[in-house]
Amino acid sequence: METSRSDMQLCRRLAAVVGLASAGLLSLLANADVSTLDAGELGGAAVALGVPHPTGFSLDMLLLRAATLWPLGSLAFRQNVCVSLLTAAAVSCIAYASMRLARHCDWGSPPAAAAAASVSAAVLLSSRTILDAALSVEVYATSLLCVAIAGLLADAADKGPRRAVWPLYGLALGAHITAPLLIAPIALDGWLRGTGRSRPAMFAMMIAFACSGLVICYLPLASLRDTAFDWGDPETLGRWLRHLSAARIREAYAGALFTPDTLPRLRLLEQLSERPLLLLPAAIGTFGVLREQPHRLFALGALLTLDLAYAIWINPMGVAQRQVGHASIGLIAVLAGCGGALLVELVRGRSRYGAQLTAAVAAAACAWIASLAVSQSQAGDGYAVSERYGAASPLNELPARAVIVCESDSACASGLFGVYAEGTRPDLDVVPAQHLWDPTVLRRLRGLPLAAAHDREVWPEPEQRAAAAAHRQAALFQQTLLRPVFLERTDHLAEPAVQTLDSSHLPWVGLTAVAPVEDREGSPSARREPLDAAAQAASEPLTRLERARFGAAGPQTPLARELWASAHEALGTVYLRSAQGDRAVAELARAVALTPLRAAAFSNLGVALEQRGDLPAALVQTAHAVELDPLRPTPWVNLTRLLLRVQGREAARAALLNASRFAVQDPRLDELERELDEQPKAAEE
Repeated sequence: METSRSDMQLCRRLAAVVGLASAGLLSLLANADVSTLDAGELGGAAVALGVPHPTGFSLDMLLLRAATLWPLGSLAFRQNVCVSLLTAAAVSCIAYASMRLARHCDWGSPPAAAAAASVSAAVLLSSRTILDAALSVEVYATSLLCVAIAGLLADAADKGPRRAVWPLYGLALGAHITAPLLIAPIALDGWLRGTGRSRPAMFAMMIAFACSGLVICYLPLASLRDTAFDWGDPETLGRWLRHLSAARIREAYAGALFTPDTLPRLRLLEQLSERPLLLLPAAIGTFGVLREQPHRLFALGALLTLDLAYAIWINPMGVAQRQVGHASIGLIAVLAGCGGALLVELVRGRSRYGAQLTAAVAAAACAWIASLAVSQSQAGDGYAVSERYGAASPLNELPARAVIVCESDSACASGLFGVYAEGTRPDLDVVPAQHLWDPTVLRRLRGLPLAAAHDREVWPEPEQRAAAAAHRQAALFQQTLLRPVFLERTDHLAEPAVQTLDSSHLPWVGLTAVAPVEDREGSPSARREPLDAAAQAASEPLTRLERARFGAAGPQTPLARELWASAHEALGTVYLRSAQGDRAVAELARAVALTPLRAAAFSNLGVALEQRGDLPAALVQTAHAVELDPLRPTPWVNLTRLLLRVQGREAARAALLNASRFAVQDPRLDELERELDEQPKAAEE
């Protein structure tokens, strides 16, 4: 069906309305401060014009840096709003694509177009995966927007817009890896259809691609500035290519790539189908497009397959944290919009009230979006965020020139942002413990011999990095007279090393005040400590959080929930070490309820249940911890030991075999395997 100019104008106006409404809603819900996981690192790198973790995300860095120039709230809030606007633009483009596809299928009436736009927007804005990437700093909105624009350009009638896919492809090299991965077949399809097969056109396209692709030259230029954010130091050609190809991440997660495990696939399927009501119009749309425009459905299916293949085989470790599947949800939204348009056309053909029904459907979709979005509201979270990162942050309680050794993604990223981007405490230094082998990290440690003596060109081999980091950490602890050192966790240290530190300041950002048993021991036989002093120290973060102005429903934003969960987990581990199983279970159960994706919390809960004598329940919680993070060794140790006690030696052997399939290595697993080999069968009976 040929699209008239008036039809095009209607679709554009509807897409603009969807975009403006989405921008207003997402900006209203944007996090007020730094969020969890990589948000602090990405935002801080953008503020400092530095280099974040691979693949560098040059395009995102430039956009987020531009957002910091807005006179709008804090630096983090400006960046969060920028990401919300990029997501709103992607929602608008996907709604427009849905309307165009519906018109190609002859479902082109104004009510059908309105239904397509509203249903596709409802799918996107009700997806937790999309919302998590839209309300705080992340790189998935830019990637989704690039893919959506590429799809619209490829569907254009004129060759000019279709050729514009190539410069867009160049820009996409500076976005998340899924952008160039999914745009590549779109650009190739345009070339095969004749948009660039002549020599002049091909030359022009290659020039446009090369010029826009220069965005990735941001990485070596930013590295030359030698900021606090300089992953991989990509100043040389070799390190630049390694950074663009995510070599360090591939080396770190080699055991998880191309894994035969079905858990990531099932969890990804669960995330894609978390709104089952919207799968019905998607199924109807798929059936209708298959009948009317099968070649377009084939193209959408190819993109969907490519995105799912990346999620399942290349980045299965990102499924648990909803770092994959954004393009797949966008494609489902396109088909759902077509299904809505088809349903409206069927209703209009049989009822004179079709227009009224369409308006009612659109209004219901908008109301549903609003009701789902309200659950993301942070209005009641008060100043809980600033308790961790803002002007009132516990960073201000640390002594001058302290060194903070962090380990979790959230603590490292937020600490880096607070110290190096916001300048909350410019005299402090924040270093990730696992990266203490990295020359760019060691150069940050001003005034310490281990930093001054380190050659910036010495890059250990991947298998040597853990040992190098441990060696540098031990050397750092010996320099506490020069600069005080504070840790996020102390469970992996020998007792003398812990005593060397000023333990009164260990809960430096309101995180775990006491070392988790999950990471200390593989059994519930924890050492006993005086309960009063330990419980009082562990209760301080909870007391501070309880002063925050939370609504009746409690903390709502991911950051606030993580803060409360960390505080409950810290108190639970204190009770666990004091052999107060009931109290430990109660606190740890609150922790897992607030952060249901944290493997360590479930593993700790399993240890507490085992200490209380509830072995079946302990086995369930520990198995869930293994499912959440199959690369973490301690849950495997606890699971093997529990299976041996509950189900016998064969079940324990099966657990050890599964751990080896994930390439999990730990001396405690080796010791358990030796015990199983030496244990006589009679002992089991």
